[in-house]
Amino acid sequence: MAGIDMKYGINTRTLSYLTVKIPLKELFEMFSQCVVVMPDKIVKPPPALVEKQKKNSAIILDSNQHLLGGRPASVPLHHKFSSAPCENSDHYLNQSFDRSSLGAYQQRALADMECNKCKNKIKIEEQLKCNGCSIYLHYLCAGLDITAFKKILPMNKPKWKCESCKGVKLGSPIIINRTIEEPAEMSSIINIDTESLINLINKRFDSLKNSIDVVNVKLTHLTETVSTFDERISLIESRINSVTDTSTKLAAENESLQETIEYLKSELNDRDQQHLENDIEISGIPELKSESVGHIVQLVTSKIGVKIEEGDIVNCWRAGPVRPGGLVEGASGDDAGGPAPRPRPIAVRLVRRALKDKIVSEARVRRGATTADCGLPGPPRRFYINERLSRTNRFLFNKTREVAKRHGWKFVWTKEGRILVRREQGKASHRIRSEADLLSVFGPDKVSTRGSESN
Repeated sequence: MAGIDMKYGINTRTLSYLTVKIPLKELFEMFSQCVVVMPDKIVKPPPALVEKQKKNSAIILDSNQHLLGGRPASVPLHHKFSSAPCENSDHYLNQSFDRSSLGAYQQRALADMECNKCKNKIKIEEQLKCNGCSIYLHYLCAGLDITAFKKILPMNKPKWKCESCKGVKLGSPIIINRTIEEPAEMSSIINIDTESLINLINKRFDSLKNSIDVVNVKLTHLTETVSTFDERISLIESRINSVTDTSTKLAAENESLQETIEYLKSELNDRDQQHLENDIEISGIPELKSESVGHIVQLVTSKIGVKIEEGDIVNCWRAGPVRPGGLVEGASGDDAGGPAPRPRPIAVRLVRRALKDKIVSEARVRRGATTADCGLPGPPRRFYINERLSRTNRFLFNKTREVAKRHGWKFVWTKEGRILVRREQGKASHRIRSEADLLSVFGPDKVSTRGSESN
């Protein structure tokens, strides 16, 4: 109770004292209509119940007038309450009463409130009454400490039993010599069914165990799956490592093969060029339908001052396929039989290399010679005599001329199948063996490399 206050000083402490003198049943009926003052609200009893209890309250109060400090019984008990406790409440509680002046009923009530073990007076807030043998005990005499005593709920106090009623137990503070036909039912001090609690805990543990078993099964499956993935990843890593090693080896082999190919191409080109060491090539000569290539070769070489006989020529021919419009029928040069813009060159193979070198040397001395006075049809045209080059060297020579022209180099020529360049007169010459030499000689700024071309 937060506070129970009556007009004549009945507060919480008075109520505690009255419960010692008056049976609880009558005391609860007496104060059933009281207002319970809480910190935040006031709960009032119904009016009908208040009227009903007024008469009972007056009668009970008259019979217990000595408990209220000698207040006359004729004074009615008014049910008017205030929020503050009565100032005279401690006066009523501190007064000493003469037990002999009380009735037999009150004396029996006081006798019941003595501890059955220590025979001392028991405060209402410290007492325990056994439900089995109906004895009163201090909670300390009952073998409980303050913590265990406070754990007993008010509704469970009437069910409390002493150790003797529960069963004879060695070391218990109270031993009553009486025959116990059946062991008392063991229960907790707060009257909880321990068996039901244990069953509930077992069910919870069984459910938890089942959940853990499911988790273990899933964890085992997950572990197996992870192990499988780990094996697969290891296999993939080994394959990747194998492929990487193979790729590295293939890259090294490819580089070696590329070097070998370049070397073989160079060797093959040198061999091809050696087969052409006695050959010359005459370009710019008009092509006729019925022409004698050998006779034309003799006329052209005589034009540059070198006379050769038919015996000096091993073979001669127009190199390459026939070009459309490249033939002429006469010397008129009209639309019907004019000279072709690009006639096929004449390839000549001589019997001696010295004769070839002499013809090429004289042609360079007489650079700018034409077909005039050679007895060839058409207007005079410039012709050129050079060493005959292999297919690779011919492509490289043409490209070298283009690059040299862009960089302002003045001299590009061939000698014994080798391609040579010189920036200007008096400077050193450089040999060009491949496109890589173009980069090293002329620089990479204006050089665009490309693959081999067919002529």
